[in-house]
Amino acid sequence: MTHLPRIAVFVVFGAACTTVRTVQLPPTEHEAVFLLEELNRDVKDTSVDVRFREPLPYSQLVSLPGSASSPPMDAARVTLSSPTFAWRDLRPVERIRYVPPGGHLEGGFHGLGLGLLIGALGGAASGAIVGANPPPGQFLNLGPGATAAGYAGVFGVLGLLVGAACGAAYGHHQEVLFLPSVAPAAPE
Repeated sequence: MTHLPRIAVFVVFGAACTTVRTVQLPPTEHEAVFLLEELNRDVKDTSVDVRFREPLPYSQLVSLPGSASSPPMDAARVTLSSPTFAWRDLRPVERIRYVPPGGHLEGGFHGLGLGLLIGALGGAASGAIVGANPPPGQFLNLGPGATAAGYAGVFGVLGLLVGAACGAAYGHHQEVLFLPSVAPAAPE
């Protein structure tokens, strides 16, 4: 699978929209139950990118209801896209990244605003340059200010449309980072 569409969106818009949450390991029993319930609810019917601390067997991390055996696989990073998997143990996981329910709509709104901003600023700059240096024989010369405003409006609307489409396609991501506990330093 190529990451070219994601890279293109990142290059065009400067950054991807992600909310990062950290979880200190080991979590309390209440935190672990709440986190597992939340993850199992949010990742249903979506693709999940998982990075492990070290390569582990797939069967240690997920259960596939209705499946007699898990696929034989050891990996340090996988993308899970089964609509029926459920988390059992998060201790070996370093990072989980996914698009939550409603994430594509939220990504569309973020892209809409960013596209409008980039399009309007780029249009204003190019309009000011064209207005200050009109080509010979130009039928109508409004000057740099009016030309910049016109270009900003046109390119702002184009940026708005492209940004909304790219943002909705990419989506707003949730990322959960699992931080290992730090052992207290021994007294010297």
